[in-house]
Amino acid sequence: MRIVNRSKFLELSAGTLYSKYEPCNFDDIEIKGESLINDFYSQQIADTVECDGSGEFVDIVDDAVVNGTSFKMDFHCEGRDGGFQEDQLFAVWERGDVEQLISRLQECLSTQETLDTGFIPAPANPNAVMIEEIDKYRRTYVENMETI
Repeated sequence: MRIVNRSKFLELSAGTLYSKYEPCNFDDIEIKGESLINDFYSQQIADTVECDGSGEFVDIVDDAVVNGTSFKMDFHCEGRDGGFQEDQLFAVWERGDVEQLISRLQECLSTQETLDTGFIPAPANPNAVMIEEIDKYRRTYVENMETI
């Protein structure tokens, strides 16, 4: 991995894996797209939900939270960085780093198979599980009292 300044970063080819960098702090991993005069395109990785806009994005992730619905990712959707910070530093992944990441991701595939078999959705209200348990306890208590 190398740390480079903005002007050097803009010279790098599209497809470069990088993170924005501040001393001892790495931002999320992104994929560099084409450079412009004083800007560049980039592909985020963590939140690249396949959708046709922010409204659909919200609907998709809300459905995933409430119902556990699976959704597709889009790893070919770039946007402009728009940071324009001349003093911005970048942690640039070298070929060996990328190969190690790919190897590690391949190791994850065996675990991923078990995750794909089922999903327990998060309740819309985090207290819903507790409320449900209390109601179940109360019903059991009332039923037991009626038999006495």
